[in-house]
Formats: sequence, structure tokens, C-alpha cells
Amino acid sequence: MKSRFVGTTKAKSSFSIDCYSRGDYYNDGKHRTNVWYYGIIIDTRGHHAYYGVYSWGGNVNTPHDPPAGLPHC
Repeated sequence: MKSRFVGTTKAKSSFSIDCYSRGDYYNDGKHRTNVWYYGIIIDTRGHHAYYGVYSWGGNVNTPHDPPAGLPHC
């Protein structure tokens, strides 16, 4: 699957997660995962919504990667 960078937020943002996929593994030194979440990100500080986007699991606050019961995309 090919993807493109669509934007970034400068602070915590709301993320409505629809589902998850497994993709590229990434290790930022704090988090290590290959889980990517799909949904809508609302950047309230930048007054912008990003629809139909994936966010790396290390950037999403969930109890587990992926959380129980979340459907696979």
C-alpha cells in the first residue's frame, strides 16, 4: 500500500478511530509497534480535520496496540 503525508498537529488532538491495520514497524525510542489506526483526526489548535487518515500506534493513546474489540481495516 502506498501512502502520502497529509499533515501534522502541534499538540494533542482528537482521533476518531474506525479500525486498525498492521504496516511498517517503527521504533521512536519510546514506543515500538507496527499498528496503524485509521479514522479522523481533529486538530483543534490548527482548526483542521484530517479525514480518512492513518496514524502510527505510537502516536495514539490506547490501552493496547490494538485495543480489544477494534476491527481490522
